[in-house]
Amino acid sequence: MEFSDQAYHFDDKPPAVMAGFGLRLVAAILDAIILTVFIVIVLLAVSPAILSSGGDISDFMAVSMVLTYFLGIPIVHVLYHTIFESSKHQATPGKMALGIQVTDMYGERVSFLKALGRNLGKFISQFILFIGHLMAIFTEKQQALHDMIASTLVVKKQRV
Repeated sequence: MEFSDQAYHFDDKPPAVMAGFGLRLVAAILDAIILTVFIVIVLLAVSPAILSSGGDISDFMAVSMVLTYFLGIPIVHVLYHTIFESSKHQATPGKMALGIQVTDMYGERVSFLKALGRNLGKFISQFILFIGHLMAIFTEKQQALHDMIASTLVVKKQRV
């Protein structure tokens, strides 16, 4: 169920078409692939240093698991999305590939702090069994919980 043709009117701009749940999901998958490749490259780059410091492979595995799963992934994920969504592109590479972007409620670019709040809000969306993400299927402006928290929209990019 995707309402991707639903338009939202900004005061002085052409109507924005909301990006439906399906587009958002595919963009998230693309970004997850990009982030996974990046994290694997970083782990491969630091593994010789850890192993040459006298530790064995089990020490390396333990350290890399803790750093990756409890610190690295959440921090890298939040920074990746925050930096890209507050940039002039208003989108991560996954969103750019699909022609969608993040805006404020007026169709404008979001600030770094607003993008940070949106991406920290994703932890709430995920903590409640991803129901916060699924809300984008049912809400009028196709907003997930973290979009509502940050007052943001995910729209199809306007062709200029």
